[in-house]
Amino acid sequence: MPLTSGYAEMTNYEGRPVQLFDFNRGTIHWRYARADQDIMFRGELYEALPGIKDGGVQQNAAAGDNDVAITVPDDSDIAQLYVSNTPSDRMYITIWIYDLEAGPTDIGRMYWKGSVAGRATGDSGSAQLNCQDLAVGFARAGLRLSWERSCPHTLYDNQCMVDRTTFAVSGTLLSISGSALQAAILGSFTDGWFAGGYCEWEIATGVFQRRGIESHIGSSVSVIGGLGGLAPGSAVTFYPGCAHTSETCHSKFNNHLNYGGTPYMRGTSPFDGTPIFN
Repeated sequence: MPLTSGYAEMTNYEGRPVQLFDFNRGTIHWRYARADQDIMFRGELYEALPGIKDGGVQQNAAAGDNDVAITVPDDSDIAQLYVSNTPSDRMYITIWIYDLEAGPTDIGRMYWKGSVAGRATGDSGSAQLNCQDLAVGFARAGLRLSWERSCPHTLYDNQCMVDRTTFAVSGTLLSISGSALQAAILGSFTDGWFAGGYCEWEIATGVFQRRGIESHIGSSVSVIGGLGGLAPGSAVTFYPGCAHTSETCHSKFNNHLNYGGTPYMRGTSPFDGTPIFN
């Protein structure tokens, strides 16, 4: 008896393809099938999700023209991730085409691959995930360094070269109140030590949620973003922030040899009308 899921495809083999959506963030996957039944594909279970669909893919030469909008039920797990606890790492999405007629013998065909850029409001009861083609990132111009007094490097990156593990501070949460986290270990440092830094906690093996730290007073820090998955007793690692000044680079991190700014720049500008600039 023919299955009702899938959509019609005019082929010589009367195939009945369905779309399989694999959202993944590191080792965590959310797998859905645009079908009326769960489907096993390449040893993984794709859960039937009524209402999931994509807006179609257009093959164009320009980067960004191949972006896809995926509609999902508003109460689905993947949609809820983008309500208040947006993932701190990139979420990738692969769309496969699977032939119901062939069944388990079908190895599938990759239809589209990209990443989730964000969520938009869809129709009643649905959410729209705006997804970008992988080629979009390839077409972006790289950032260029400029002359400035403050350091342009991102703390702990390969230009700053500060080893974050040297300054990592691990502690157990005492309480959570709104966007504030309290841990006894934080009180061992001067106020503001962690401001501008970030904290992280493991949500799955090798997968971490990270949030920036806005302020630090006593044993409490105020963070930016959702705190889903955290509770009193959770283990959290805190990393101090940097004011991006030469003084902080030297006194706090002993990293002045890698300071990227020019702290002794003159106060004149080549754009203020002065004919001679030096």
